[in-house]
Amino acid sequence: MWKVRTSATAIVVCFGLTATPAAAEGLEDRDARRGTTAPTAAQQRAADALGATVRWNRFGTPQSLLARSGGLGDRVAAAGAPQAALRWVRAHREVFRLASIDGLRVEQSARLGGGHAVVMRQYFGRLPAGTDGVLTVGVNGSRAAGWQVLYASSSVTGDRALGGDRRLTPQE
Repeated sequence: MWKVRTSATAIVVCFGLTATPAAAEGLEDRDARRGTTAPTAAQQRAADALGATVRWNRFGTPQSLLARSGGLGDRVAAAGAPQAALRWVRAHREVFRLASIDGLRVEQSARLGGGHAVVMRQYFGRLPAGTDGVLTVGVNGSRAAGWQVLYASSSVTGDRALGGDRRLTPQE
């Protein structure tokens, strides 16, 4: 019996299979956000300047940016794909409704065909975005030739302060 319990504990620890307090109490996850925000005229102009086909998400930020031809803007000089993706987002932060990229952290960079997919997570202070808040940038190139951004996929919400009234009770 002890071996079985120890093995189960090892699996939980190794793979992070732990119940959240809400799940332990039988509470459901809830996303109470309502409504949509349209992109600003400045965001639309910035996306057009990139030569991008854009699909906007409900937060008024790009759900997808795809280069109509070539890449999204100029090549980026950087030591590697993650640095290039961050520099590109910094240069085009207005499109994503970001005042800075301080709230973005690279979570993963993976080779994808001849390029790289760089995945970033949006943080609010020290807290990661729980739902949404992911920005993936597809880059191709090298340190010597520079990096070309070909695609960006996003569910970031921008970094504006929250507004509106709270609608959940402590029990909810």
